[in-house]
Formats: sequence, structure tokens, C-alpha cells
Amino acid sequence: DVGSAVNRVEVTLNGWQTILPASGTTTWSRQVTLSPGQNFIRVRAIDSADNPSNEVVLYVVFSTPAGARDWELFE
Repeated sequence: DVGSAVNRVEVTLNGWQTILPASGTTTWSRQVTLSPGQNFIRVRAIDSADNPSNEVVLYVVFSTPAGARDWELFE
């Protein structure tokens, strides 16, 4: 609906099977654990009328030293 405020932000990693809630709505963040190789991070906002925004997709290739698997995603 026009004028509906953002109610929540949803993040998924490599598909929409598991929806992860982000913290915040204007400025938001979500920690994700990347798999080695290609990763797709999808983000969408849901307004107070439960309408989803168009999703934003980030393509990330994970290739770092062993043990460095946690990254934090910011808007």
C-alpha cells in the first residue's frame, strides 16, 4: 500500500527456503554464514500491509583463509 511503512526486512542465503529476519528497518543488519564458493544473498523489505518489495540480490564468492566464515551484511 502507498504510504505503508517498512515492517521488517528479510534476508535469505542461497534461496528462499529459510527466511532470516534482519535487525532494524531503516538501517538494518544480518549476520550470515557463507558457504565456500558462490553465495547469493537476497534481501527484501515487507511493509505494514505485508507487501514485499522487489528483492535485491548480492552475489558473493567466498574465498578466504580457513576459519574465516562469518560476515556481517549491512544495508
